[in-house]
Amino acid sequence: MDIVTEGAGVTVPIGVRRDLDRLFHLWGEARTDFGEKGDGAYLFGAFSIADAFFAPVVSRLRTYGPVPMDEKIKAYTDTMWANPAVAEWAADARREVG
Repeated sequence: MDIVTEGAGVTVPIGVRRDLDRLFHLWGEARTDFGEKGDGAYLFGAFSIADAFFAPVVSRLRTYGPVPMDEKIKAYTDTMWANPAVAEWAADARREVG
């Protein structure tokens, strides 16, 4: 995983696009059914293990991007990337690469 590179403009194969569409659908459902009714901007409201699990996916979306996504999913990925723990993880990776 290359956490340092952003916006590489990788062409997303159709099979991967289908997987992303399914993932974005699930993220959108979680945000609608739980997150937006809860106490925050994450999948189930407040930051949880589910969000931590998807932090590498959010990183890859940024690396390979731009990946088309609707505004709700973009807001979620931006929130994830701005999360202090995720930002620290990314900063540590950048320092490691040098």
